[in-house]
Amino acid sequence: MTTALIVASLALPPLGLLGYLYRRYRGVDTDMGFLAFYARLVRGKGVVTVGPARVDRILSSVDGVGVVVDLRAPVGGEAAPVAGAVAHPFDDFLRDVVVDGAYGDRREGDLVLVCDHGHLSRIAGDLLVEEEGFERVLSLGGGTEALARYRAAAQRACCSRASLSTP
Repeated sequence: MTTALIVASLALPPLGLLGYLYRRYRGVDTDMGFLAFYARLVRGKGVVTVGPARVDRILSSVDGVGVVVDLRAPVGGEAAPVAGAVAHPFDDFLRDVVVDGAYGDRREGDLVLVCDHGHLSRIAGDLLVEEEGFERVLSLGGGTEALARYRAAAQRACCSRASLSTP
């Protein structure tokens, strides 16, 4: 039975995004089949999912509590990096960590990974924990979209409080 038939028989969601993620991931780890990739995506073993409030606290911290890495690739200036985060696109990030040992000083501290929706950050985080020995990898649940919604809601709440206190 081919992988396509197995996937269809398991009634997995449409392969548009999954296929895209898998093709990007295959460039880094060519031995992993699609089903193992899908299991890793769903499982995210060892990766702690955090909310936007925690990421904002880490970004505003001056004591070096953690480092935030934005895994999104710049596409025609469409997605500006998260302010205060290190811009390191997914493909380059995995290669630099696995081959060059980047972020080795962060194996025991908080390493927060951010992407559009939280999928790529979970995959990258899972690899760092399982295969590279990182202990504290965090993934922003919902990605930068959740962060933008959180910040917009916080801004609205701040503005409404300010208008209430004005005589």
